[in-house]
Parts: sequence; structure tokens; C-alpha cells
Amino acid sequence: MSAGFFRDNLRNVPITNTIVKAAPPTNRVDIVIGCMLSNKTTSPITVDVYLTLGGQVHYLTRDATLPAGSTLELIEAKLVLASGDELGARASVANSLDIVVSYLRQVQ
Repeated sequence: MSAGFFRDNLRNVPITNTIVKAAPPTNRVDIVIGCMLSNKTTSPITVDVYLTLGGQVHYLTRDATLPAGSTLELIEAKLVLASGDELGARASVANSLDIVVSYLRQVQ
């Protein structure tokens, strides 16, 4: 099997928990190779980014402060997502945050 590069993005992340990167298909894995968070406002915001693994939430960052107009590269190492795993986020201020996730997916 080969692999392909993909990207998911979420504009205007809400203040409620929201899926950014959905689970890969059954019997596949996605390898997250980057996750960029961008504060689009002129004020600082806080963000949570988390994994849902087997129905349990595991935070990658919680209440991280992003200064006005800044970008944070959250995932600098590889992160493996299996079927059923999801990457989610929320922002302290609605419509203030954009997220881009880059990943490698096994393809047939």
C-alpha cells in the first residue's frame, strides 16, 4: 500500500468542542504531521486541542494562550490516529481561530 498527503482545516472554530480531524476509515491510520493554530483577532484568546481516543478525551493543550494575530505550531512530531480517534478543538472566543491539520493517510 502507498500513502498520500492530505489536509483538513476548520475556519472560525466555535467556543464548543468541535471535531477538526475526523477519524480515518476502518482498518486505516492517519499520521498527523502538522497542526497550525491561527488567532485571527486583535486580542489574545485561549484554545484547547484534544484527542478523543476510545471515547475518552486527552488534551494536547488546554487553555493555551495565543496572542493577537499569532500562529502556533502545535504538533511538531508525528501523531497516529486510528479508526475511531478524532482531533478536536475549541476557542475562548467564537470565530477567532482557524486550524489546519496536515496528515499522511494509507491509500490503496
